Amino acid sequence: MKMNKIALFSTAIALMVLVVPLVSACGPPPPCGPTSLEVWKEIECVSVCGCEVTICGWIYIQNDPWYSAHILHVIDYVEAKWRGNEWNTLATETLVEPTLIIDSGATEGIWFCITFQKGMYKAYRNVVEVHLENHPTGDRWFQYRLSFEDRL
Repeated sequence: MKMNKIALFSTAIALMVLVVPLVSACGPPPPCGPTSLEVWKEIECVSVCGCEVTICGWIYIQNDPWYSAHILHVIDYVEAKWRGNEWNTLATETLVEPTLIIDSGATEGIWFCITFQKGMYKAYRNVVEVHLENHPTGDRWFQYRLSFEDRL
């Protein structure tokens, strides 16, 4: 009986010796602190089929070099207006929800395609909004607009 307890204890110690290095090899979680972003986009193609328009391209989110960025949402949409009128939203796509982590100093590229009905508008723009959770001033939305009526 005493021998079984020693064998069991030895096995437990051996497992702890094997498992502890595996857990600690993962390292500590990345540092969490305030960060800021640079956001921009590039439209790769615009395709028109009758009144239906599809635009596709890349959204880029570049994080500063100090801490990981915690992105809660990335929303892409198309707006249009007729002369001096207000901008109207024609289509909306949620590309990231709920969380995207971008390492410190890294740039993330997100492919987008969005389809909408052209209508009788004169000006069109594609807008991306990025919701950063850990900005120095708290939650912050970054926005980038890109006009594309010259490609229709």
